[in-house]
Amino acid sequence: MDAPEADGQDADARVQQRVEALVAARTAKLTAELSLERDARTRAEQLRAGVARHASRLELLTQLILDFSTIRSLSELLELAAFAVDQLFPAAARSSVALLEDGGARMRLYQVVGDDEVLPAGSLVSVPKDMSQLDGAARVRLGAGVRPSSVEMQALAVAGLRDFITAPLQSKGRVIGTLNIGAATSDAFSDDDVDLLAHVGVAMAVNIEFARVVERLDGAISSQHKTNLALARELRERERAQQVARERERQLAEQHAELLAMSTPLLPIGEAVLVLPLVGVLSRERTTRLAEVAPA
Repeated sequence: MDAPEADGQDADARVQQRVEALVAARTAKLTAELSLERDARTRAEQLRAGVARHASRLELLTQLILDFSTIRSLSELLELAAFAVDQLFPAAARSSVALLEDGGARMRLYQVVGDDEVLPAGSLVSVPKDMSQLDGAARVRLGAGVRPSSVEMQALAVAGLRDFITAPLQSKGRVIGTLNIGAATSDAFSDDDVDLLAHVGVAMAVNIEFARVVERLDGAISSQHKTNLALARELRERERAQQVARERERQLAEQHAELLAMSTPLLPIGEAVLVLPLVGVLSRERTTRLAEVAPA
């Protein structure tokens, strides 16, 4: 092989290498762009899905608030709230409502949904020390040095719960209870869950107070109705008694008048003859007596 031919082959090889390098670079660039595009599309889809979920949850919250306004009893309101929380927070393994009792000395659990082997509905629980300072929902994630803040949370932690959100139920500037959810993993909830539970708590508190007022009014109305019925019965009995008394007085008056009429001597029929009325049977004894009395 002569020198010119060898030089030509080297040049072709170098050209081929440059072409392959350009193709590889272009391919890598296109691959990176496609990867970025896929990542962007994935993020966009995730964002759209997140927005759709958020919109759906807000729609559920709006419907919940509307449904709250149609309920007049506390038990029905708590049942509706439990159903709504289950729909709004699918990651929650347990939810409950705690309401203050005995002037705020303790709280009682209502409407426990999920794991109720520990602290079932009806249980009395302690009032958090910062109860009066609660302002918005608070989240506690156990682990990494974070310990349960109460005996009740410790019991739930032993039962397997790790992520907790507590929303205050505030009405007229005072806390009347808490709305609580818990999950089995420490990353089950998000900041959106905290905000959403706070909104649910606000809607619940207003309607809980309204339901309590309605129940008190219903109780007062029912008591007044029973009192009115008792008074009506007493009035009817009194009217019947008065009617019986009037009838008895009438009968006595008639009998008295009849006796007076019967006991009044008739005018003399003739000289030394006088007719006297007799009431009852004219027996032999009475005849003898009349015979004795008549000459007198």
